[in-house]
This record gives sequence, C-alpha cells and structure tokens, in this order.
Amino acid sequence: MSKYITVQNGNDKIKINKDKFSGFIDTNLNQNIISLAYEDDNGIPKVVKIYKDKDPTAFAEALDFLQSLK
Repeated sequence: MSKYITVQNGNDKIKINKDKFSGFIDTNLNQNIISLAYEDDNGIPKVVKIYKDKDPTAFAEALDFLQSLK
C-alpha cells in the first residue's frame, strides 16, 4: 500500500501523505464522495473532496485507507 493518496485537482495532482491525515470530514458513500482533512508538507491544514466519478483511482485508494483504519 502506498504512503500517499494521489488526487486529481483540476490539472494538478495532490499527493496526500497518509501520515499527515487528520480525519474524514465527511464520507458520503451513497453519493460516492469522500472528504479528507490532512496537513500539507508545510503543516497547513487542508481539505479535499474525492468524487468517485471524477477520480475513481483516488476514491478507491481513500476507501482502502479508510477501511485499513477500522
């Protein structure tokens, strides 16, 4: 399992370090959306929404990570 979740953000990609994960703000699996709170490499708190239909790979990675925390 990778140390990062890579999320498409427009034309850019964000690499979220799982060690800097702060929590799930909202996990709405019925609507296929996962919102993650994390700190970037500079320690700044961030939130990202991952949509299954827009970024299925990141959604699957986030879901696997969520399940590994149980």
